[in-house]
Amino acid sequence: MAVSGFNDQRCDPIQELVHRDVEEEGFELVDLQFKRAKGHYLLRIFMDHEKGVNLDDCERVSRRIGESLDAADLIPGPYILEVSSPGLDRPLKEEKDFRRFQGHWIKVTFGEPLQGFQSMEGKILSVDDQVLGIEDRQKEKHRIHISHIQKARLIVDF
Repeated sequence: MAVSGFNDQRCDPIQELVHRDVEEEGFELVDLQFKRAKGHYLLRIFMDHEKGVNLDDCERVSRRIGESLDAADLIPGPYILEVSSPGLDRPLKEEKDFRRFQGHWIKVTFGEPLQGFQSMEGKILSVDDQVLGIEDRQKEKHRIHISHIQKARLIVDF
């Protein structure tokens, strides 16, 4: 997973530390954003679990990561640490994400038009060797290699 929002050599050890702490607490690291804004750094961490994430989970993981970051002295100066769930419309990035949400509706955006589409909504029918089988709202089936997807999110239906 690449750290979004900041290209700096500091990101690798921060990402490793956060990944370790999140996983040791029993959660999956979904995304990590590291930015400099208004004289301080902002580190946003999105984590998930099959049973969901609650406020107590976020507080516990935030305390652990904060202690680890302070002990390692990886961020120079003041920083803000935010830990939360990715939300109902969570991003999907890796094959395991798509596999976990097989049968769910997603919206995918492509870096370059694919099969005449810039984006597409569909239900994940299959995931095999980095290729998604998707059925769109018109019941047409498409096969899309994950590498062609720039962005993918779950669609929340109420």
